[in-house]
Amino acid sequence: MPSVKRTTTSAAVLTTALVVAATATASPAPAADSGGGSADRVLATGVGAPFQIATRGKTVFYTDGFAGTINKVTNRGPKVVARVNGVSGIEFSGGGKTMAIAHGGGGPNPPARVTLVRRGKAPVVAKIDQYENTVNPDRNRTYGITTGASPACQTELSTPAPGGPPGAAPPPTYKGIKDSHPYQLEALRGGAFALADAGVNGILRIGKRGGISLIALLPPQPIKISTAQAAALGVPSCAGETYAFEPVPTDVERANGALWVTTLPGGPESPALGARGAVYKIKRGVVTKVAGGFLGATNLDVVAGRIYVTEFFSGKVTRIGKGGRATRYTIPGAVSVEATRKHLYVGSFGAGPSAPGKVVRLPR
Repeated sequence: MPSVKRTTTSAAVLTTALVVAATATASPAPAADSGGGSADRVLATGVGAPFQIATRGKTVFYTDGFAGTINKVTNRGPKVVARVNGVSGIEFSGGGKTMAIAHGGGGPNPPARVTLVRRGKAPVVAKIDQYENTVNPDRNRTYGITTGASPACQTELSTPAPGGPPGAAPPPTYKGIKDSHPYQLEALRGGAFALADAGVNGILRIGKRGGISLIALLPPQPIKISTAQAAALGVPSCAGETYAFEPVPTDVERANGALWVTTLPGGPESPALGARGAVYKIKRGVVTKVAGGFLGATNLDVVAGRIYVTEFFSGKVTRIGKGGRATRYTIPGAVSVEATRKHLYVGSFGAGPSAPGKVVRLPR
């Protein structure tokens, strides 16, 4: 039963699943929102996987996870400023002097790292995979069936997908495994950075000298499996059981004295189990769910009391504020968002090689 296995909750969700969905559903151009807004500038085309956008002053940077590049938007178009195998996240320190890069993980190669780069100094490398292998912060967390699954359900859950590698399926109930996939970054005070790690299942602090510590784990993501869902997932005997999926943090932002995090809920991110993505707030070590019901929450930003969330699988940018929740833009394949006082910068996957993704600027 491949859709509820641990192997679908980190790298696979953020790479293979995104590619499949983008190929099937994405469009290369953003559509107008309900208020009539549309892109006022296309910053880059021909982008494979714009996992993260960051600004430094008036300059816009973005990563391309497929090409393995960090790119800067110039008056003459995009310019490659660095090549980093397996790059996903990029962020600048408050003063813009340090560039933090999240790369690797989600498998044996390349290794999971965060590299801090500052002009004139040797790069500082935080070895995320070594930290996870030594500490494994969620080692005491229990995932999987939480309601005493029947033998038939346990058998269905443990049966590898047809054609899959032997031994790939974890048991129906298991503790947090050793897995790291550094995804997105946010600058903190004192030259440190927060890291959303989709494999660690939490938010890490990366010190300016490369030290690593845990800020917070995100909670398990339980769902009671209906008869229809069990049938669709190929585990009919598991109808009525509650399965606690692993959280998959995809982005972290700092605003209003707190950290704000988007998560994928583990398991299938398609509508098979409904829209289960969420936004959490972390303040003084306390993790609070702010909003749920997102279909593929891959990125967010917080500005002027409003939260902007990209929903990859529903192809939109959602805005949450005092007036409630609304679709700000419909952008098939939307995967990343960066907000400034006046603008939203959105990166989207394309519909395939003939219609690659884009990075666009829109009115906020």
